[in-house]
Amino acid sequence: MNRKEVLSKSISQALCSLNSWIVGEAVRIKSLESGLREELRDRGSTMSDSEKGEFYDALTEVIKDDLRLRFGKEHSSLLRRAKEAGVEADSEVRRSVRGWGDGDDSYSKSQGDNKPTTIYGHAAVFNQTTNIGNYFTESIAPGAFAACLKAGAAKCVCLANHDSNMLLGRHSTRTLDLYEDKIGLFFECKLDDTTIGKDVYRQVKRRDFLGCSFSFTIGKDTWSLAQKRGDLDHHVILEVNELWDLGPVTFPQYTMTDVQVSRVNYLFDTVDDELEEQTFQNKLHRQRGERLKAAQKSLGLTGKNRTLKDQQRDDRLKAAEKNLGIKRK
Repeated sequence: MNRKEVLSKSISQALCSLNSWIVGEAVRIKSLESGLREELRDRGSTMSDSEKGEFYDALTEVIKDDLRLRFGKEHSSLLRRAKEAGVEADSEVRRSVRGWGDGDDSYSKSQGDNKPTTIYGHAAVFNQTTNIGNYFTESIAPGAFAACLKAGAAKCVCLANHDSNMLLGRHSTRTLDLYEDKIGLFFECKLDDTTIGKDVYRQVKRRDFLGCSFSFTIGKDTWSLAQKRGDLDHHVILEVNELWDLGPVTFPQYTMTDVQVSRVNYLFDTVDDELEEQTFQNKLHRQRGERLKAAQKSLGLTGKNRTLKDQQRDDRLKAAEKNLGIKRK
């Protein structure tokens, strides 16, 4: 899939999403305004000064939202650029893609052993803003893939450059594993002993493929429209409804995505996180120990002076330990 095709499909789907969001916002604003004005008619004469202040603050925010929406529709970068390019919203375009190939479907025939190989990477990253063809910017919210992964994501396959002829793995056959981590959508694909599998492995290993892309449909999203000419609309993907395919691409839209033939770096990241947590717990334990020693010293319970037979002192020690959150073994 070349860049022009990817961009056209992405813009068509984004237009559908934006138009739907604008209609939803207009309905929401109108409903809020009508409700507030109706409340003013019914309760206006009986409202206290503080209630009236809260009411007018709420009405002001609704009016501001309405003005922002009107300005946004007028200055929207996506609506303007799409109109100039002659791109129309197409409800039939179900998939949106965030990366593309180089248009070259020729792959060398690799030679070598039949050893099974695996590639690892992030097909999508959270909280990274990317520019979609100067039409709008976009980012993915943490947890955006949780719902579709919980549902199974059985349709998802791993492809090179979104090419169905370059099938690398499938989630339903367990040759493709998916989960979310703190960075984004992580995948592990076990490549088959085929020419395609070995070629892609070699290309990933020598860093011909540096990033990944994914094909999806949107479940939930939100927009922030440009308020002046020259600014870009911003699109936030809150939830992915269906995940169709993912995998290494020549030109990833999200440049922070990655793909490698070794999981060592990812394991190091995990180990570093665990070591950092353990270091914190050890430091906390030392601080509690120091506080306990200080409490014991102030009670005269250090060294030879500590007498467990003294019930009163023992009770005070237990109380100090309880206050410090330390349990006796």
